[in-house]
Amino acid sequence: MEDLEIKKDALNKYKKWAALRDILRIHTKMVSYFKAPEINYVLIKSNLDKMMKHLTDIKKILENIIDKDISISDSNEFNAKIIFDMNFLEDLSLNDLKYACRMSKIKGYSKLNKKELIEKLRNCENLNVSILLRKLKEKGIRLRKLLIELERYLNEVQSKLDEWKEKFKINFGKELRNLIKEMGLNLEGHYPLLKSSFFTFEIDFEKPLARIWYGPKQEKLIDIKLDSKEISRKFKELRKEIIDRDMDDEKFISKLFKAYEITCFREKKELGEQVPIIQVLLDYIFLIQDNRYKARPSKKFYFDYNRTMFSYDLYRLRIRKLNGRKLKLIPATRAYTKSQKDFLWVPIKEAVEGNYYSHLIFEEVKK
Repeated sequence: MEDLEIKKDALNKYKKWAALRDILRIHTKMVSYFKAPEINYVLIKSNLDKMMKHLTDIKKILENIIDKDISISDSNEFNAKIIFDMNFLEDLSLNDLKYACRMSKIKGYSKLNKKELIEKLRNCENLNVSILLRKLKEKGIRLRKLLIELERYLNEVQSKLDEWKEKFKINFGKELRNLIKEMGLNLEGHYPLLKSSFFTFEIDFEKPLARIWYGPKQEKLIDIKLDSKEISRKFKELRKEIIDRDMDDEKFISKLFKAYEITCFREKKELGEQVPIIQVLLDYIFLIQDNRYKARPSKKFYFDYNRTMFSYDLYRLRIRKLNGRKLKLIPATRAYTKSQKDFLWVPIKEAVEGNYYSHLIFEEVKK
């Protein structure tokens, strides 16, 4: 992709300027991506966005330096900050810096080196900003020519993005499907939503990133870069954390019933009445903590358990009766589905299909 390269020498002339230094670093990466066997749309897109932002920032600053007549009365702290943040002073000559010191009435500057002069100017409370801006104006005009070349280069890259994106979308989908198949699972659906097991992959080619959800966009699990191998690796980890946990049905329903009793007491309800399912979850989480945590709450002793795990455990629970009572989940009405704190999604099979529940009850079994 040599036609999409720009001359490094042109950038190197201005590499002392902070934003251009970043552009040079990013551009070097982009050139290496172009020379790879196959262009990676995601890498090019993310780096292009960074370069565009830097270019916009520099152009705004140049407007302050070049396109305005700067007088002492116009000088302000913002202009001084621009000069220092962009390392513009590095591009001035020793004589220019000494002249700026003299005009800012700084004493003892005559024998200082460049670094010391810049430090003096940086710490000067009465800095003559207009003098510095005038000195930089000439350099800024030359820099604008480079920015025109940069903008042309970035526009050329931008014009090819759609073509690269379409190729990437096809290859990305195939790779991710094959990697998930190796886990014994299928990947279904269409962009932007792909589905596998209890999980949804939300694919955004513009940002570009993937978001993994539990259920049909119910519980956000992670945002991850748009890389099929990285996504499949993280997907395997998430399944291990949520799905592959050991579970003792009897212990689970026993603790769950105790949590239900506590919630009933707090809500001033009788056993056999409905209570909020999320409140039961909170009481359950406290019950399963180690005694060390209960005695001295600390992240060090905390046993991690969350909504997603609770949802999956309710799905796979095979024992529903305890002490003459039967566990029952109460479907959420529309009023209870407006906020996540009021409901929980629970799957009905190994897919992103399930129901929403707002309350939980251990109702007495009639003989």
